[in-house]
Amino acid sequence: MAPRKRGLFSCGHDMAKLHDMQAIYAQELRDVCGIVPDIILLEWAMRALGPLALAPKSAQIPATDDPTLTKAVTSFMARHHLPAALTQAMVLAVKDSYPSPLRHRAVVAYLVAQNFGLRARGLIL
Repeated sequence: MAPRKRGLFSCGHDMAKLHDMQAIYAQELRDVCGIVPDIILLEWAMRALGPLALAPKSAQIPATDDPTLTKAVTSFMARHHLPAALTQAMVLAVKDSYPSPLRHRAVVAYLVAQNFGLRARGLIL
C-alpha cells in the first residue's frame, strides 16, 4: 500500500471542490467585506487551514460565537508566528471588516494574513 499523502488535496477532495470553495470565499470577500481578493493569498489561507477550509460545516463560524472566532484567529496567528499580543485587535478588525452572520474560516485567515501584510513582506509566495 502506498503511503498516504498529507495536505490539502489528500482528504478525498478534488480540484473542482477546491475551486468551488475558493470561488465562494472570493465572492464573500467581494460582497461582504468589500475587498478585491488576492487569489494567491486566498489559496495560501485555504492551504494553511488544510481540510478545514473545504468542510462545509466546520468551515463556518457563527457571528455570535466570539470564543470560536477568537480561537480561530489565535491558532492561525500562533501557527504562523504572528505576535500574540495583537490577537484581540485582530479579532476586532475581523469583526469590523467581515460583518456576516456566518464567517468562513478561510476568509478570516485571509483577513488576518492581509492585515499583517504577509504577502507584501514576502512571507507568502
